Amino acid sequence: VSGAASATVPMTIMRVFGKNNETLSVTCDAEMRLPNTDVMFVLDTTGSMNDKAVSTDSQTKIQALKSSVKCFYEIVARLDTAETCATGAPSGGTGNTVQIRFGFMPYATNVNVGKLLPSSYFADSWTYQTREQKGTDWGDWQGNRYHSRSGGACVPQANTSTAQYRSNSTGYSGSYACYEDVRYLVPRWRYAPIGVAVSALKNGTGWNNSFTMPLNNDASNRTITWDGCIEERQTVWQTAYSPIPAGAKDLNIDLVPSSGDATTQWGPALPQLIYARDVTSSWSQLDRNEVTTTTNYNNNVPYYCPKEAKKLQSWPTASDFEAYVNGLTPDGNTYHDTGLLWGARFISPTGIFKSENEYTPQGGEIERHLIFMTDGEACTNTTDYGPYGLPWLDRRTTDPSQEPTSGCLTTGTITQQVNARTAAICTAVKNKNITLWVIWFGASNTTIEGMLNTCATPGRFFTARNSTDLQN
Repeated sequence: VSGAASATVPMTIMRVFGKNNETLSVTCDAEMRLPNTDVMFVLDTTGSMNDKAVSTDSQTKIQALKSSVKCFYEIVARLDTAETCATGAPSGGTGNTVQIRFGFMPYATNVNVGKLLPSSYFADSWTYQTREQKGTDWGDWQGNRYHSRSGGACVPQANTSTAQYRSNSTGYSGSYACYEDVRYLVPRWRYAPIGVAVSALKNGTGWNNSFTMPLNNDASNRTITWDGCIEERQTVWQTAYSPIPAGAKDLNIDLVPSSGDATTQWGPALPQLIYARDVTSSWSQLDRNEVTTTTNYNNNVPYYCPKEAKKLQSWPTASDFEAYVNGLTPDGNTYHDTGLLWGARFISPTGIFKSENEYTPQGGEIERHLIFMTDGEACTNTTDYGPYGLPWLDRRTTDPSQEPTSGCLTTGTITQQVNARTAAICTAVKNKNITLWVIWFGASNTTIEGMLNTCATPGRFFTARNSTDLQN
């Protein structure tokens, strides 16, 4: 907008010199445009997103989320995706005079951020609920194996250096066959919290995808692969986190890891290392005591690692943005604290990405927005392997002297911790002058909506009961 104005000013004093009036003129310009803007999406991609918000919706919740995020991109970036949006097809982009960046933090039980970080941010050794071989021993007898005879007593096969045999007198079958038992020489395992050298994943400043350890049931090497999800750094257990205690380094958004201090570093989440101690057929068998045995315990704990996050970046090609959003896949339980914490880390101008986030490359100021969308209350399980290990065994966020409990909304000691930590992170985000938008997607729930409203920047909490509401 350009303007010009003039005024005739009476010259009261100068009139004695013949100056009765004087005309003064002024011109001005005003320009309004989108400021340099960072938007970090913290998106709930848990298993319930596979459902519909209401039965009349034509889309599942994850489909509605993808559609809404793409339409939001169209509005802000002014670039057209393949999505049919109510606002019509934009064009032209935002030009080169303004920086618009989007980042993504999909979350469920965990977040996938590890390979986006420098390898120096991770410890060289990390403690896992795993096992290590301690020699060999004879395994349990395995019964009821047939062997033939031609009369007389049943005689078992001859023992070898790796197998022993015995007749089973209760298992004779007629006059021409006998039963025998066999047992084999097998590895003897120590099950305990054990330090594992994970530095093999480091490749200079980058990453390898795997390493090997002798963990197979015959003690041969197993390939341990890493998908990028992490275990959190040092924390403390408290019932509330306002203010955040110094010992809870996991909740410190801006603390940059120090290579000389393992309490400030992270570890890779490696489910192939994790053994549910004493569990062979039922989770009720879980036991925290160390044990040395030939038994092979459960090595298939629940584990959910979402799509890899995206750091803040410009998306000048709409198809690239669209391809990332289309790749979001729902699975796992709901741990809001983990998603929100890492979304805050990725957008903070004073933390681990300060050099990228503080100013634009031209030194311009940046407005920051974190959009936190969820369809559910916190929902946890004592056997979910996540950023704090296997909760029943590790008890890093709960009272170590008591068995933790699962639950949803406000039920269960792990869920109560998630809620308390989420509240602390919400406050920390707002204290960094980041606008925190919170969107609840689902049926009315007074309790969770009250918690999320408190989390949001004032006036920035919204509810969406169906897919149309979400896009609006």
